[in-house]
Amino acid sequence: MLEDAVRQHPGARVVGAVTGRRSALVWVRVQPPAVWEPAGYTVNVRTEEGVDPQFYPSAVYGWMRWWLESLDRSALPENYPVNVLLPRPPQSVDMVSDEGTTQLLISPAWRPFPPSHVSDPEDPTLFR
Repeated sequence: MLEDAVRQHPGARVVGAVTGRRSALVWVRVQPPAVWEPAGYTVNVRTEEGVDPQFYPSAVYGWMRWWLESLDRSALPENYPVNVLLPRPPQSVDMVSDEGTTQLLISPAWRPFPPSHVSDPEDPTLFR
């Protein structure tokens, strides 16, 4: 599911797939969009609160934009593709929405992409 979305959107910097009521897998591109073969990393994003996980990729994207904008580029060559320097996100990120601030917990995904059927651990009968 996530792998298909990444391949269908070759220029996307962030792609997400909801895996449960409070979890999502988020893939982050680390090479320039001109490179068609996707290279990046996948993280698990979850929260203890019931905030809609469809917004988790946007929170990771917001962190990514903040990190890239705060990067000191003075020592880098002109037109250097700074995405290749992008580290994994921190273990937690605060997501601010109309409903308030929610702490998202982020961890590395051990598989680059999820299996084709992802079940919700809180409801094993629900498949996506």
